[in-house]
Amino acid sequence: MEASVTVVATIRQWATATPKSTAFVGPTGAELVSYGNLIAAVDNKTQEFALVGITSGDRVLLEMVPNVDHVVILLALWSCGATVVPVRAGETQDAQASLAEALEARFCLRNSKLETRGSGRIHHDRGDVLLVMTSGSTGAPKAVRHTHASVLAGCAMVAEAWDWRSDDELILALPLTHVHGLIIGLIGSLLTGARIRMFQSFDPPQIAQAALTGATMFFGVPTMYHRLVEEGREGALSHLRLCVSGSAPLDPTLAAKLAAAEVSLLERYGMTETLLTLTQSLHEQRRIGWVGEPFAGVEINIDEDGQLLVKTPAASPGFVLPSEMELPVDQHGFFATGDLVEREGKSVRIAGRRSDLIITGGVNVFPAEVEQVLVQFHGISEVAVAGRPSAKWGEEVVAFIVATKPDLDLNDVEDFARQNLRPAARPKRYVIVDEFPRTELGKVRRRDLKG
Repeated sequence: MEASVTVVATIRQWATATPKSTAFVGPTGAELVSYGNLIAAVDNKTQEFALVGITSGDRVLLEMVPNVDHVVILLALWSCGATVVPVRAGETQDAQASLAEALEARFCLRNSKLETRGSGRIHHDRGDVLLVMTSGSTGAPKAVRHTHASVLAGCAMVAEAWDWRSDDELILALPLTHVHGLIIGLIGSLLTGARIRMFQSFDPPQIAQAALTGATMFFGVPTMYHRLVEEGREGALSHLRLCVSGSAPLDPTLAAKLAAAEVSLLERYGMTETLLTLTQSLHEQRRIGWVGEPFAGVEINIDEDGQLLVKTPAASPGFVLPSEMELPVDQHGFFATGDLVEREGKSVRIAGRRSDLIITGGVNVFPAEVEQVLVQFHGISEVAVAGRPSAKWGEEVVAFIVATKPDLDLNDVEDFARQNLRPAARPKRYVIVDEFPRTELGKVRRRDLKG
């Protein structure tokens, strides 16, 4: 059951003090449930789960559908002491069963129905509240552990830095299977006593309407902002006090369009293993592409290779999959992020993933360097760059392009690249595609680009 300082106990404090304050509103802004009624529902569901034998140390796979009922289920499972593995509702039953077996989960909650797996019980009582699967965009997916302490610390740092208040209302359309939507968006809101306007999926007209009718904040990824701009709805975001972008780089062309619409856009940086660690300033001028400086309580270093190292109270204790291990940190407690950076004063710019680095003819090229130039060419909607084996160059730079018109002339694109990119960064090949393979958060799976 709940210890003295847990996520649910902290939410309960607010609910007890202000039971009539609104926790969730529907797409149009109408109240769905108050904090008092939310906690009452959690208590009822906790008793129900206790009666079927869910207890401390149990791992439970939960289809994390974005609605109030599933938030109640999540908080009730935590109240029982269970460790929740949030999974996408669209995942196949075979895939969920395979994951449940790998994680030695005792229960699965699928379509709101509780399924018991096997007759035996494997105890995993380490104080974990979550096992979050990474996207696998740069390697094999990992099951990352998080505890009450890491979740509370991560949310507290963000709330302080972004002046998150109980009178805020967050537009939440991010997936609830990743830390940005689940921990920072959902749990962060509940811990501050704010309102949540949660959407089943990302729908630009609904998001724009929410921005015009009482919401104050929006957390998104570049793909979401791109769609809002495509549909001419970015102006609605100017009514919000804060829009946050993360999980992937924001290209300068898109950022300029948002700035022209007077959108208060803040970029941030984090990982599943560390939660959020870097943020642009809430009140000072922001530079496009620079993810700012450490949150209060976070320390950073840069190693001799230019890799970002972070130390934070919100760090995961470790992994369960692909192998069980503690979070790998150096002797001073710093975690190697795998991201290469440059730093000016306190501010940091992410150059790219070390695993994405293209070494062509002995020269280092980051995909973002090429993408940010080519996307400015008229007739190109999106660009993704990857390295591919080359007998001559070791690796060659290949540009995959989503065009805005069917007659895009690649010779003109090549001329543009020749004028605006250094020789090593100029693509050796261009491939036109209809769309990019992406993770649930919109990150491009570079290794899956074909052509």
